[in-house]
Amino acid sequence: MADHESRCFHNPEKKACVTCKHFEKDRDDNGVEGAYYNSWVILMCNSKDEYLTKLQNNCKLHEPK
Repeated sequence: MADHESRCFHNPEKKACVTCKHFEKDRDDNGVEGAYYNSWVILMCNSKDEYLTKLQNNCKLHEPK
């Protein structure tokens, strides 16, 4: 369990996107109706005002939710 907690993005001590108030996760289907594979997830850091290509941790701008 300790190994999992050391790398888990849901652990507040990691200061990861998932536990930050600046993180926003949205799903965009671009107006297309249909199956789930026609949509994608958008990860956004509102503190940096930029899209993320992957979740990050140990962020200097992290603020707990």
